[in-house]
Amino acid sequence: MGEAWPAREYLSVIARFEEDASLIAELGEYCDKFRTLCEEHALATEVVERCRQAEIVNDPTFFDYLQIIRDLEHEIASMLANEKRSLRYAASKRSAAP
Repeated sequence: MGEAWPAREYLSVIARFEEDASLIAELGEYCDKFRTLCEEHALATEVVERCRQAEIVNDPTFFDYLQIIRDLEHEIASMLANEKRSLRYAASKRSAAP
């Protein structure tokens, strides 16, 4: 990573999944799909915050973006869970090796 960690596009995901900050950094390094999900989450979160600040939370767009955030968080959580399983599997293989 050439820039300071955490990069802006990861802040909203780290805020949502604080306990997985190091895993988020790792996935962000090598997984384009994960990086894209984080970027989309950051953008959607910015829109929601702007709507809240402008007090336009009854606008259908606001609710659309809330749903987008939920969908992205579901996919991000799934990727994090898969990565944790992979790491546990790799660790068990290393510990079982002669």
